[in-house]
Amino acid sequence: PSIMLHCAFAKCFLQLFTACHLPAAAGLDFLSCPTGVIAAAQQAAAATFGADATWLLVNGCSAGIHAAVMAAVRPGQALLLARNCHLSAFTACVMAGCLPVWLQPEADALHGVAHCVTPEELDAGFKAAKQQGLVVGAVMVVSPTYYGAVARVQGAAALGCTAGGLRCGSTVLALQALPCRNKCPYKSCAAAAA
Repeated sequence: PSIMLHCAFAKCFLQLFTACHLPAAAGLDFLSCPTGVIAAAQQAAAATFGADATWLLVNGCSAGIHAAVMAAVRPGQALLLARNCHLSAFTACVMAGCLPVWLQPEADALHGVAHCVTPEELDAGFKAAKQQGLVVGAVMVVSPTYYGAVARVQGAAALGCTAGGLRCGSTVLALQALPCRNKCPYKSCAAAAA
């Protein structure tokens, strides 16, 4: 009897699942080509972050990190990369053909964990890339860290705008997204550092 009940449940669940497949349900949206609620959520997130655009992703961050690095950094350019970034950032370097310039996050000796990359370390990274004759295509840091530490993102963004010549805003660095192009979104990078 228990096998028959199990089979009946599995058949009922399968029918229910196929009949109610949510992405195909009316009123919802498609992540790959949003026009409804997902598009509205992406636009609201971009407005909140002060970004030109924001894309939502599901099932982890690896695909988003791969796409961001490949979009922002050209082969042969440098990616200033915090050593505590997600593992997919390292594979993204290989995929993009870019060269990592490592940034050492602050160490918390008391707890034995890595926290954030400081603006001073970021400045050292720009200088190291320049000494190696590399053009920096983007910066990738972690904030907040996996342990909840928050970087001085505005100072880092201002440094990227001034010393690095990149277009970086607080959301670019804070969310590990990288596109650094055109103009700085701040009214002035000096104001962003304050």
